[in-house]
Amino acid sequence: MDISITSDAWWETRVGESLNQFSLKKINNFFYLKNDGEELQRIVVCFLCCNPEHYGKLEQKVQFKKKEKRLTIFFVLDYDLFMKISNPERETIVFNKIKDGVPEIMKQKLSKQFKFDDFTKDWFKAIQK
Repeated sequence: MDISITSDAWWETRVGESLNQFSLKKINNFFYLKNDGEELQRIVVCFLCCNPEHYGKLEQKVQFKKKEKRLTIFFVLDYDLFMKISNPERETIVFNKIKDGVPEIMKQKLSKQFKFDDFTKDWFKAIQK
């Protein structure tokens, strides 16, 4: 399985810096040989944090492409909040979205054949610092 974590955010919000807490190499090495189900081969997580005055109100979006075996999750972060808070607070919010949000969405989108409990245990291990 391949994992990507990225952002489309205004640089002032420091979302990109918050993503540095995750080692994609470590996460991908952890999941490289894992197979919790044939229906999923790639997870893409994208954090959106843009000024609503310029882009309008953004909403969380989830796409599951069965043919591509890809789950894409767009998490929307509060722009005004991220402009005010410290980097440790940003990192905590982003970490919790990754830790709790990804498994929660996967449980809704994937079939019962997917080994969700195994994936969740591995997910928690892989994203730890």
